[in-house]
Amino acid sequence: MIAEVGVQRIRERQWELQDRVFEHADRLGLDVRTPPERRARGGVVNVRVGPEAERICHALLTRDVCTDFRGDGLRISPHFFTDEDDVDRCFAELGRLV
Repeated sequence: MIAEVGVQRIRERQWELQDRVFEHADRLGLDVRTPPERRARGGVVNVRVGPEAERICHALLTRDVCTDFRGDGLRISPHFFTDEDDVDRCFAELGRLV
């Protein structure tokens, strides 16, 4: 599937979805620790949610939103199989928890 879609297109799609993560985080007033420059990013966007990051991560999982956490940051990893609705729903649920 990766060969069919193409690595560059997959990476561009990740950047598009990551940009959406940045926009949602900004609307919620959350600090994004991942560099804003596309080419400086990896596959994960780290959003600071505070000392309750583990609780928030587990609460999201009960709502069928899969993220991870490290310290006080929530790790959001959109990929080419993710769509805008997935990112929007992640932040709709996150907005109820922060």
